[in-house]
Amino acid sequence: MKRLKNFWILSFSQVLILLLYLLLQSVFVNQSFNDFYYLEKEKTMLAEASIIEIQISKFINDPPELQKLISNLAKKTDARITVILLSGRVVAESHISLDKLDNHKNRPEIKAALEGKNGISRRFSDTLNEETLYLATPILNQNKEIGVLRISKSMANLKTSLSEIFSKFFTGSLVITLVLILIIVLYTKNLNLSLEKMSFITQKYLKGDYFEKIKISPWDSLEISSLAKSLNKMGGQIEIQIAKILKQQKELEAVFLSMTEGVLTIDQHKRVYHINNSAKKIFNLDLEKEYKGTPLEEVIRNKKVEDFFEEVSSSNIFLKKEFELNDRQIYQVNGSTLTGEKNDIFGALLVFNDISDIRKLEQHRKEFVANVSHELRTPLTTINGYLENILDGTVDSREDQEKFLKIVQKHSLRLQKIIEDLLILSQVEVESNRDFSGEVMDICAILSSVKSLFNGNIIIDCEKNLKTKINSHLLEIAINNLLQNAIRYGKKDAPIILAAKTKGGNIEISVTDQGIGIAPEHHGRLFERFYSVDKSRSRDFGGSGLGLSIVKHIALAHNGSVDIKSSPGKGSTFSIILPKVS
Repeated sequence: MKRLKNFWILSFSQVLILLLYLLLQSVFVNQSFNDFYYLEKEKTMLAEASIIEIQISKFINDPPELQKLISNLAKKTDARITVILLSGRVVAESHISLDKLDNHKNRPEIKAALEGKNGISRRFSDTLNEETLYLATPILNQNKEIGVLRISKSMANLKTSLSEIFSKFFTGSLVITLVLILIIVLYTKNLNLSLEKMSFITQKYLKGDYFEKIKISPWDSLEISSLAKSLNKMGGQIEIQIAKILKQQKELEAVFLSMTEGVLTIDQHKRVYHINNSAKKIFNLDLEKEYKGTPLEEVIRNKKVEDFFEEVSSSNIFLKKEFELNDRQIYQVNGSTLTGEKNDIFGALLVFNDISDIRKLEQHRKEFVANVSHELRTPLTTINGYLENILDGTVDSREDQEKFLKIVQKHSLRLQKIIEDLLILSQVEVESNRDFSGEVMDICAILSSVKSLFNGNIIIDCEKNLKTKINSHLLEIAINNLLQNAIRYGKKDAPIILAAKTKGGNIEISVTDQGIGIAPEHHGRLFERFYSVDKSRSRDFGGSGLGLSIVKHIALAHNGSVDIKSSPGKGSTFSIILPKVS
């Protein structure tokens, strides 16, 4: 049997493999492009739906306004927008007349939305006569589903774009493949390696010796000399690649150790495999100690974490739970299994995220909404009650009518004050969440400007040449609120001291009155929204309950703080402490 030359065997086999790889890669990339672009399209439509749903939820019972709104939104988003009631009836449509549309309740994406989920469907639209991507999401009002919002977009342009991208990719890959085929042919033409020299050099490489080179004899053939040069070059390249791999490994370890999230990996024998510094801090472990291979119960000593690991390992799905660790710190723990090439589970990955601040903010938000509702309801109820008495004719005398109207006026002014203070508080919070805009100004001039707004006995005690970077408008509001409180709750005609001085590298602006004072148990909560030592007394003075909270947020916007010194019967001193700048 005649044997083929080494050149033909190697050339044919490598070219065949390369062409097969090109085919498989083209199929994979084409599918990946399709999946990626459709996924991104769905994400974009979901984001648009979230924004649109918020805008249209309040117009669900006003079809004309709803139709006008979605028509405008459809132009901006280049999408077809449909609003469907729970019965399946279409109440608003951006592209098609309503009388041409049937009941949409049985549409797959609508069914999903009616179940409280986001529904996504791709199909041919008989109405638009083209392939279309549909996304439907529930319309909520006070956490109750009142209808369904559906956004749809044509897939024609997307398919054209995908086709163009894949065509360019395939053309480029084909050119590269042809170049590689040429290189393979040229390279294999010179292959004729002696087994002894190949065995020798590969053994050296296996031992990690990449410095050994094949000596080329003058009597070696062209093939052997070419292969020798290639192997010598390969040894150097392997050394470079190993150096790169080691460098990348060190970089990955550095990233792993410096992550703010606690990361813990555990093997199938319930032993610690990896643990980063953040996780060590969470469980109060020695940062310098190596815990790899140590049993989990000896490292963590927390039954909740051990049980969660068991749950993750047994379920083989992504799990998420919240744990209270480290003196009431709340952590969200994400867990997933670690699997090998054959989908065999060899451990689990746990990631700890500190969400204590998020939960506190959620609680504060709930309390704020409840307080706002209560504080607004009280004056509104009073106003409605007295107005009903006047309108019902039960109040005959003009004197009683004037008395009732004055009460209504008092509560309406308090309602106006609450709303104005809420707007100020919102403005301050927005200012504190972005780059602070201010300028270096004289504090004494600010104090004098605020004092001019009052007629009371206010004494200014201001240190000379006291300057810092401030937003004068916001700071005047804060000082104004403190002076109003001092006048309301201080002794009549008693002097009020408005002072500013340097203290510990900061500037302290204080307002001191000679009023009834405040017990120490209230000091910690005085700057909370709507907190009042005496609710009835505060309402009698027409306060909104937000004045001190506004003062606190203005101080925070200036990277400062607030303070109070007071005791019953000895008056009060409220202070704004600002950082001093040169």
